[in-house]
Amino acid sequence: MHFKDRIDAGQRLATALEHLDRTDLIVLGLPRGGVPVAYEVASHLHAPLDVLIVRKMGIPGHSELAFGAVGEGGVRVLNDDVVRMEKLDDLVISRVANQQEAEIERRHIVYRNGRAPLNLSGKTAVVVDDGLATGATARAACLVAKRLGAVRVVLAVPIAPANWEQGFIDVTDERVSLFQSQEFGSVGYFYENFDPISDDTVKALLAFSLHHELDDHVAIGVGHKHAVRAHVRSPLGAKGVVVFAHGSGSSRKSLRNIKVADELHKSGYATVLTDLLSEEEDSDRAFDIEFLAERLTKVADWVKMHPLLGRLPIALYGASTGAAAAVTVAANDHDIRCVVSRGGRVDLAVTPLRDFTQPILLLVGSLDTVVLNLNREFCEGLGGQCTLHVIEGASHLFEEDGALKQVARQALEFLTGHLR
Repeated sequence: MHFKDRIDAGQRLATALEHLDRTDLIVLGLPRGGVPVAYEVASHLHAPLDVLIVRKMGIPGHSELAFGAVGEGGVRVLNDDVVRMEKLDDLVISRVANQQEAEIERRHIVYRNGRAPLNLSGKTAVVVDDGLATGATARAACLVAKRLGAVRVVLAVPIAPANWEQGFIDVTDERVSLFQSQEFGSVGYFYENFDPISDDTVKALLAFSLHHELDDHVAIGVGHKHAVRAHVRSPLGAKGVVVFAHGSGSSRKSLRNIKVADELHKSGYATVLTDLLSEEEDSDRAFDIEFLAERLTKVADWVKMHPLLGRLPIALYGASTGAAAAVTVAANDHDIRCVVSRGGRVDLAVTPLRDFTQPILLLVGSLDTVVLNLNREFCEGLGGQCTLHVIEGASHLFEEDGALKQVARQALEFLTGHLR
């Protein structure tokens, strides 16, 4: 069995945990790799999410051999056999413990931004990691959860070695894994994507789980020493994410796009409003569709890798030349589910129409006759997957009363049908 990524593993693991009593349940991810998995479990079970920060204590000079572990709240767990065998005195134990506790404090500040850990007293703790290799960290985490007051500890992992449960019977009340391997090499072998997880990702997942909504201004890398600005919003339980591509002379601050994005957000969609061009580039790149498409591709790739947005189906919403870029990107990226165009110059797309297979909604004002005719020709060339909707009495900029509300309403109806 291979998992696409930690999101996929978490979603599958969550299904295997549906039998748990949701009363007094807390999901605890082991930083860093276990947190994206735990986020999916917590979301599915509608349970609080936190991290369980644990550090193994290694013998000086042989750090791979652990003689115990330390956890939050000053919890210290010792392996008496190893301590005795290695003849470790209290001074050595304290020195190593203090070093690891300093790292725990650092991570606590970074991950929780000063927030206190969730209280485990009287709770069922579901300890989640992205897989077990030696199992030493997971075992220490289960012990720490018990010491912190959890009345029941469940250890849940997507992948583990064969017969792994035997090593955890004494520290857990229940053990769940999706797959056990007789020939266990490394956890990463069972994932198509096993990229390292950053502290920022852990922090973002915890913050989103706590506040239930993402609202962030970010810089997205689009090339060597180049980045574009974006405003990202996502409600709790978002149905999908809509990436906006502006037209010439515009930006992420376009009032027309912001109004439509607000309506989409109210209806449960995440939105990404981004600058495809800098102010300097706008004067000579506004009609460079290949360049715009290249930038939009980078933004779409960033969305796919985002710890929260990456789990959602993606649509593109393009205005004017941004619509041409959206069609061009979608023709080469079948992760894009559909495209919405508002007053779009879709005729400028630099891709053969046969390569564009996604559903597309063309919204054009009845007074915008030149663009309307171009959109009609484009739609006829595409056939069945194209829908042309004319907003009566609207001009190219949709400045007329009620015009943008009609745009938002039509876009919502279309997205509801295609972003599932």
